[in-house]
Amino acid sequence: RSTLFPYTTLFRSASIQANVAWTFDTVADMKLATNLVDGSYAQTLGFYAINDGGGAIYKISETGTADEIATIAVGDLYATIVSGKKVNVKQLGAKGDDTTNDYGALNYAINHYNEVEFPEGTYLITSPITVAYAVSLKGDKAKIHVNTGGHGLIADDLTSLSIENLDFTCPEEYTAQSSHATHIMIKISDSSNIKISDCEISYAVMGITLENCKDIVFTNNIMHHFTGWGVTFGDETSPCENALIDNNVSYSTS
Repeated sequence: RSTLFPYTTLFRSASIQANVAWTFDTVADMKLATNLVDGSYAQTLGFYAINDGGGAIYKISETGTADEIATIAVGDLYATIVSGKKVNVKQLGAKGDDTTNDYGALNYAINHYNEVEFPEGTYLITSPITVAYAVSLKGDKAKIHVNTGGHGLIADDLTSLSIENLDFTCPEEYTAQSSHATHIMIKISDSSNIKISDCEISYAVMGITLENCKDIVFTNNIMHHFTGWGVTFGDETSPCENALIDNNVSYSTS
């Protein structure tokens, strides 16, 4: 019995650790943790700093693949974010400071979650993002700064795409003649159930193009400073069907 007591104590200690959500200030602090075990949970109060909007809950596992976005390496363990079908991009490491390239976090979020939120900030991307699945994008005083030298957001063959209260822009100094100019901010083709509302699209060759799409709601958007069209709804070879277009403003082409 004297040898059983220490064993029982150790077993109960491991069990308690596995059922506690340990709290850390940041992801960097969590990565240094030594009290996490397989099956336990960790909570962060921010991604880079407390209250930066990136706080999340992670489940700890002995197996995984660390991408340092949704799954973080913690020593020999892996911490995977617990967020269901909804996430905000700061929980995946986006900074929104208009300096850091947030492409990795945004691309991951848009292609792994049903609903993606963009807290206040300006999110720089330097490569086009291709949308592979139905998704809803919602901003809160948020802007995507497109500096790709090509397109911004590309969507093809989707059953649903919603973009609300999210602005897209290229730096004003990057005119259409510049190699940095964005050609098309948002390009959507062969898709249905498209909603684009309360967005501001600016400084590109073209703002939004829709080709062979149907069931479109395009309302309350502001578009300005294009050398081409602000928005196009197909042509003779790729027409769009059933579009509600209301209360949009377009002005000051460059």
